[in-house]
Amino acid sequence: MIPEKIVRMVPGNLLLAARALHNATFFRQARKAKILTGGIHWVFRGLKFEACRRITEKWQLCKALAACILFVAVVGCGPVGRFVNSEEPYRTEDYHGEFERWTREARIYRGFDMELIVSATFKTADYRRTYAKEYAKTYLLSDEDELKFEQDQLKAAAEFHDFVMATFIPDDKWNDFEKKDSIWKIYLTNEANDRISPVEIRKLNRKDPTIAQFFPYVSPWRQVYSLRFPVTIPGREVAFIGPDTHSITLTVTGVRGTCDMTWELKIED
Repeated sequence: MIPEKIVRMVPGNLLLAARALHNATFFRQARKAKILTGGIHWVFRGLKFEACRRITEKWQLCKALAACILFVAVVGCGPVGRFVNSEEPYRTEDYHGEFERWTREARIYRGFDMELIVSATFKTADYRRTYAKEYAKTYLLSDEDELKFEQDQLKAAAEFHDFVMATFIPDDKWNDFEKKDSIWKIYLTNEANDRISPVEIRKLNRKDPTIAQFFPYVSPWRQVYSLRFPVTIPGREVAFIGPDTHSITLTVTGVRGTCDMTWELKIED
């Protein structure tokens, strides 16, 4: 507003011009204030609804993905004939029982400290026959391929005494059975107290799903080995398991302790 003293001193035309300039300045500042106020309003409004907008977009994206998956499952993969109940992991009735029959477990403790957990399966001829049938069912082998696979299994049983062994040791660096300088020794003993050592200890891939399927004690916390013993006593060429042998014992021993696993045998005529 123009002061009254100045108004009296200024001619009429100049007074009108000054008032016009003053009004223009006022309206220009008011317009800027309105724009600024409106901008602040929309900023806060955007912040208020941004989360809701993102949630809506994500929900719509999830619905679209679900629709695509359903379309591929129903249309892209063809008609679904039936669903297979997979609660029972084996396809033959006999495998689980035969596996349990030829599997043993032992542990070593020192005071309250557990030093070793070991599970082992003796791959006898009986076990190998059942294993061959389960394997054939799993991989849908033809009759000819199944027969050949079973014959190969029985041939291996006649040439070696094989075991699958899985071991857990708290300090994994000592889970080293395959090494020549391992802290552990393994022996197989019969009733006549004849003792033989393995001719081969081979570490297996514990992440192999086939091994985990057929030997369910395998886990990410255990190392898995294949043990191979001769069928004859070295230096004597006498069968280690003969007609009069009723049991054998697998011994795992070392500075951390000793454990035994014993199998009762049934020799078929």
